[in-house]
Amino acid sequence: MVNMKKLLFTIVLSLSLLIFLPETVHAGFGISPAGITNSSLKKGTQYVQDMIISRSDPDEELVAIIEPDLGELNGWVTFEPSMNVTLPVGETRVPIKVIVNIPADAATKNYTGLFRILATPKEKVKGVSIVKGARVDIKLATTEDSLIDLEIRAASIPDTYEKEEMTVDLKIQNNGNTNLAPSKVEVTVQNLLEKEIAVLETDIIEQAPAYVFSDVKAIIKNHGLVAGEYYGNIKVFVGGESRYENKVVFNVLPEKVFEEVCSGAPEVISNNRLPIFIGVSLLGLALTAYYTYKEMQKNKKMQKNKKLINLLVFIFFLVIMYLVFIQDVIGVMERKCWMELVPPTQNSEDKQPEATSVPLVEPSSSVQGAETEKTDESQTTFDELNVGLTTQDSKYRVYETNSLSANVIYLAEEGEQFKMIQETAEWYRIELSNGQTGWLPKNSTKDVEQITVPD
Repeated sequence: MVNMKKLLFTIVLSLSLLIFLPETVHAGFGISPAGITNSSLKKGTQYVQDMIISRSDPDEELVAIIEPDLGELNGWVTFEPSMNVTLPVGETRVPIKVIVNIPADAATKNYTGLFRILATPKEKVKGVSIVKGARVDIKLATTEDSLIDLEIRAASIPDTYEKEEMTVDLKIQNNGNTNLAPSKVEVTVQNLLEKEIAVLETDIIEQAPAYVFSDVKAIIKNHGLVAGEYYGNIKVFVGGESRYENKVVFNVLPEKVFEEVCSGAPEVISNNRLPIFIGVSLLGLALTAYYTYKEMQKNKKMQKNKKLINLLVFIFFLVIMYLVFIQDVIGVMERKCWMELVPPTQNSEDKQPEATSVPLVEPSSSVQGAETEKTDESQTTFDELNVGLTTQDSKYRVYETNSLSANVIYLAEEGEQFKMIQETAEWYRIELSNGQTGWLPKNSTKDVEQITVPD
């Protein structure tokens, strides 16, 4: 019986504590990665580890307090943004950086340390508070050897201009311990018919910082390309070995042309501001003196003190008005000029030539693809284009305009045929079955045949 009473008392007390004492529990708190490990840190370098503090319940604003226990790493490690990181309401992930500066005179050996992160409410609450935390172990080792490990993740060629440097943008993960650049970047340039035009090479390449992912630029001088759209087969070399290959599309824009744009006063006024200012000033002073003299003549009978006061007030008023006038005149006479880039003109290929009229003949064309029936026995010449080159999805893209960066409006099947209504150097303009027109690269066609319409 006594035991039963004790049991009931314990249950009632526990329920009371749960009901009347608020409890703060920060569920699902952690940090990733769970540890920092690097066994090839070179002396005198800086190693940066990006980390994410995460939590599953973002309903409360917390402060993550970093408590380091670094041992021999003390003085090497710093934290950004600080050792007290705010976790705002609504944010489940907050980034931090752990920065390790390896002294140039550090001993060559293994180093260990750790730090803890404790999450506490920014505002104090009453009751039981269970503080969640995480521990991060640090295991580092220094070396005097250089480790070379460049991983090329991506390469692209942004639009460039005639007679200017071409840039190849590289995304590189340097897993080594030395700042390093690829030894060479090679770009094989092709026109849209995939005919090779030039092979461009450069060793003018920015270095990728050790230990981190970074954006790096390679500069190609004197590319010699004229305005147009091209394919670029990019190869990136480290040492004598090709580490990355990719085919991209890029544009060369017409040579930059600048023109002078001016605003303000006409040039003749702006160039003669000083004579105009002096003339206007002398005229203003002469009128002021004349008017003042006339006023003094009119008020000879006025008392001396009153005359002097009136004169001073009048002169002060004129001076203020004169200064305002001068400022206004100077502003009006000012002329500002600057240079502006003239927008590039459209390529001649963008002009859409009209279909030619040929009596009694209607050619037909197909895109590496199936024939279409003749719907009109007019005497306009058309060509049929048979579709050829295979893409990843085994279809051929028909574009809204004659540019590979334009919207794709149709995917043509192998063997499909279309009427060609216009031709440029590298494109065919075709008519789709729904009456819409689009543009097809010539390198997607395998043959052109003419169809003669009988009388």
